[in-house]
Amino acid sequence: MTEVPRTLGPYRVLEAIGPAGPASAPRLFSGVGAAGAGMVMLKILPPRAAAVAPERFEREAAAIAGLSHPNVLTLYRAGREEDTFYLAFEFVNGRTLETVLKERRLSLQEAINVFKGICRGLQHAHARGVLHRDLTPRNVFVSDDLQTVKIADFGLGRTEASSLTGTMATSEITFSALYYQAPEAMEGRAKADGRSDLYSAGAIFHEMLTGRAPGTRFGLPSGSNSEVPSSLDMLVLRCVARNPDERPATVAALLTELGGLEEDLRLRLLSEIRDFQTMHLPAQAGSKKLIWVSVVVLVIALAVAAALLLK
Repeated sequence: MTEVPRTLGPYRVLEAIGPAGPASAPRLFSGVGAAGAGMVMLKILPPRAAAVAPERFEREAAAIAGLSHPNVLTLYRAGREEDTFYLAFEFVNGRTLETVLKERRLSLQEAINVFKGICRGLQHAHARGVLHRDLTPRNVFVSDDLQTVKIADFGLGRTEASSLTGTMATSEITFSALYYQAPEAMEGRAKADGRSDLYSAGAIFHEMLTGRAPGTRFGLPSGSNSEVPSSLDMLVLRCVARNPDERPATVAALLTELGGLEEDLRLRLLSEIRDFQTMHLPAQAGSKKLIWVSVVVLVIALAVAAALLLK
């Protein structure tokens, strides 16, 4: 990439966010508005993307500007300085999900919470006719505590009426990113729709649960993570089914199904706690020490249950 300008529109470019990729990839920088108006994230598109007709850039930027949701990265401005196209997004004090997954595997509840955040962002966009079509852990931003989840590059994934020819956000799709793409989108055998984004979200969910990036086949998550119940196994594998008709029909339907599954897990855990209480609390008060130990263990178990399943 050519030398990065010191200013882009009303923003002053500060420093790069994350390592530099190939010249064909966009660069992400922190920036600040005029007169210290606040931090932003500046995505500078590569020269190849800048060669695209300006009207396409404006059309795709307008798509993302129309999205407003806690799980979608807000676009403040899309601009052009001579031959440099840039996008100014809200600043997230955190990292990409890709970075987190390179460091550790998420717990079951962390994975579920991040997945729900991704799905809610998708649901908002799909309701407005916007597909992502390039969803990977690289364009999901999360806070350090994983409580904030925001999808980036949304409108730049084109609207439903657009063709799948690559995105201005990425300029070109990397080989590893292909494994997150729905088969029908890759093979051109069917028009991509919301279920194609759902496939990508499912591939990310599988990676969060197993600690393994997706490949040509998806195994049972429970085979790599004993925390994962069999009911969740089936849900994940349905999301990444090769046939889109075998996936949940919509993201909204998936969220409803996931909510029911969480309720089942909650009831199962509470049942196990009750069984523990029956087995370990003495029927007669013969040992105060045993009673107190049992009560403490029970309280700890309830606290864990609340922390994991009542979020």
